[in-house]
Amino acid sequence: MLSRWTWTILGVLVIVLGGVVKAHMHFIRMALLALLGLVGLYLVHKLAGDYQKITGGGKSLGLWKRSLPDELETMIDRSLHNDHPFNSILAQDPVGCARKMVCTLAARKQSQLNSGEKAILNMIRSNSFVIDDKGHKAFKRAVLLGEKSKNSEICAKAYSMCIYTTSQLGKILNSF
Repeated sequence: MLSRWTWTILGVLVIVLGGVVKAHMHFIRMALLALLGLVGLYLVHKLAGDYQKITGGGKSLGLWKRSLPDELETMIDRSLHNDHPFNSILAQDPVGCARKMVCTLAARKQSQLNSGEKAILNMIRSNSFVIDDKGHKAFKRAVLLGEKSKNSEICAKAYSMCIYTTSQLGKILNSF
């Protein structure tokens, strides 16, 4: 008796020969293209397996990652739940350049401010921050000084440790 493989091969040959008799060249072309397509899929599968072995699972591309790295996730959480943003700004600006800029913005007329500058002043004027936020109070004092004096020279004297002029600070602010 014939084995299972022999019957399978004979069955495929009967189908192929039947197709050749009926459709002649079109069937042969279609069968060859189908066979080449299957071979191509098999080679792509093998190539992908080899690539994963070489690169250590393909993690270098980040294609199989499902979440953020732990350190980035904690950094994002920390920034989203920061109730004292002005404290961190104040800590990064010990000479008072940011406060000098805010004071100078507040000294100008509203019509002379662009939308970004207005947004900065509105954020500082807002009362939505924690009451004991020392940084927010420092920036509010700078805004009040600018509003009362209406003179950028007084702001420059109040924050004289900042080495930048008000025009340089404006250029820095507008570069963002």
